[in-house]
Amino acid sequence: MARPHHRQSHRRRSLAPRPLRRGSQDPRHPERGDRPRRGTGVRQGLPPSPPRLYRWDGGEYVFEAELIDYIAQPVVSPETPDLTADPGLPDSWWTTLRESLDALSTAEPPRETIRQSWADRVFPEYLGIPAPAITERVTGHADLQWANLTHDPLVILDWERWGAVPVGYDPAMLYVNSLRVPAVADRIRAEFAHVLDTPAGRIGEQIALAEMLQAVGRGWYVELAPLLRNRAEEVTEVCLPPTRLTQ
Repeated sequence: MARPHHRQSHRRRSLAPRPLRRGSQDPRHPERGDRPRRGTGVRQGLPPSPPRLYRWDGGEYVFEAELIDYIAQPVVSPETPDLTADPGLPDSWWTTLRESLDALSTAEPPRETIRQSWADRVFPEYLGIPAPAITERVTGHADLQWANLTHDPLVILDWERWGAVPVGYDPAMLYVNSLRVPAVADRIRAEFAHVLDTPAGRIGEQIALAEMLQAVGRGWYVELAPLLRNRAEEVTEVCLPPTRLTQ
């Protein structure tokens, strides 16, 4: 991936280029634990060879790219993290995703990715309710959306945030990024019902919604925003005030 940066920048690693302005931070992600480590796109385990670093100056931007491993199949959604059309993924793709997240959940996490202090601050503002106590965690990807998943055969990209996440957070994040395509959203609910339809999984979904609505407040997900608000009101049974844009 390629990204521009100042001397200091938010480090986001992916195999798909997503330039950031000098000194900027990706506003879709609030501060959630330790500073992110370098991420990779992996099939299973770590990449087989050390990354090759490329760097060039583009005037206002300085670009840096790390080639870690070549992934031939395209990502499901190259332009946006949320889904805009049914990609027609086969059953085998869904089985691989479910098995991959199940296997990942038992790994030793390098960090706690989503902090209780963040939830305590964000929930009242964006969901209108106090934050629940996050008592159940598993190891997760922590950025599971459609720009980080490839077509069949599945490869999960962008591992810089992986760590201990609330139960249900990963499938819930994919679900809320699919609300514009009801057939896919329903498929996610069915594939991960054993997680999402539990008390802990419902908390994971609330956390995913809070994070997405915070991003809406920063100007992201304009088309998805009404669906996020509707789903949040269904989950919390609270009528949300109009979204306030923040810097």
